[in-house]
Amino acid sequence: GLARAHSRAHLPTAMAALDPMEVMARVRERAAAPNGASKSPLEQVGQGPEMLQEHWLLHFCEKDERGQLLRWLHEEGLQRPRPFDDRVAHAERLRLMSNDWFGKGDWRRALHCIMGAVHALDWTPAEQMAQSKEQLSQVAQEMLVIMSNAAMIFLKRGDWTNAVVAATAGLKVAGRLPDDDATKRLRSKLLWRRGMARAETSDARDLDGAARDLADAAAMDPQNREIRDALAACRKLQREERKNDPVRYRPRGVERPDAVPDGAAGTSGDVGADAAGDSHPGEPPKLSPAAEAFAACVGKCLGRSRRYYRFARQRFGERWLALAFGAVFMA
Repeated sequence: GLARAHSRAHLPTAMAALDPMEVMARVRERAAAPNGASKSPLEQVGQGPEMLQEHWLLHFCEKDERGQLLRWLHEEGLQRPRPFDDRVAHAERLRLMSNDWFGKGDWRRALHCIMGAVHALDWTPAEQMAQSKEQLSQVAQEMLVIMSNAAMIFLKRGDWTNAVVAATAGLKVAGRLPDDDATKRLRSKLLWRRGMARAETSDARDLDGAARDLADAAAMDPQNREIRDALAACRKLQREERKNDPVRYRPRGVERPDAVPDGAAGTSGDVGADAAGDSHPGEPPKLSPAAEAFAACVGKCLGRSRRYYRFARQRFGERWLALAFGAVFMA
């Protein structure tokens, strides 16, 4: 259970705009209030003021699972320190431990360690407001690597939904950092891993989104053959899915995947097809000579257009396609 997906709503605008000192004052009032006193509007969501709650870890596990993780960290002597620099160093230590367990093929311990690293960098919104820009940037850089590793661990465990959540969170973190080579490299990995997770059969399946992610990853890292192979496999799945789509158009005589068998056709009471005369089930109707000539002309035009398209794309590139199609229509 630790890797169960759990979506969380963003902070309400009114709560996000509150001053941390005001939040602390309300918490003191709540602590001084007698038992049975009504909760303030800040405490109607969750178990306390949203500005004083940690949210990162709850994107990947429930509250009881979070408690199990914290107990495991305590038993292993991996409790989270308090000072800022110590917490960042502790997160890096847990990430390296996760890498070691990942190299040994122990996905479970690797997941526990990487979630411990997330917990180490999980500051409350009130604490984040008190951090400097340098500290926020330092946390974002470390969290970006952690989310990339977490997405890979979820992929190895077959948790496609959480892999998409981790990769998406990492891409959001990357948007806050400078677009340097290191960030681009991690963005390429995150897009690749999210595309792989979206292509699997799960609640997060999205072949079109997977193809977009893999295409973007291939554009960022054109030398990576694994990404190109994954993109080719994803496009093949797209073609197969569209081919088997029951809504897709098919010529006459070609049965759909959900077509009624021939033996059951007589049970529907529709005898119009039998009375049509010349046409037989599974065969296209005969065309008149004029219709045959028209079909042959259209087929030649389409074939010529396709050949010009391929020629222009291979020889000149995308910007010359318009000229190629213009030559087709003038011919």
